[in-house]
Amino acid sequence: MNNERDDFLRDYVTLLLEKRAQIKAEGAGVDFEKGRLFGLYEALSLLGDQLMAFEIDPSDVGLESFDPDQILLGD
Repeated sequence: MNNERDDFLRDYVTLLLEKRAQIKAEGAGVDFEKGRLFGLYEALSLLGDQLMAFEIDPSDVGLESFDPDQILLGD
């Protein structure tokens, strides 16, 4: 991958994971927060699928050991 694309994807993943942490800290038990977490789950799941389709190593964008299902299941 090229550096600009690497940087973009890495930053995007970082922002999504930071948003996840923020939502969990605010109280993921509330229905609205559960909906926000589901949206992040969808975004990260699609991103993971696209990484596989384009044969991009998830560790190249900061998703070394990330499992999107953990967004819904908890830490």
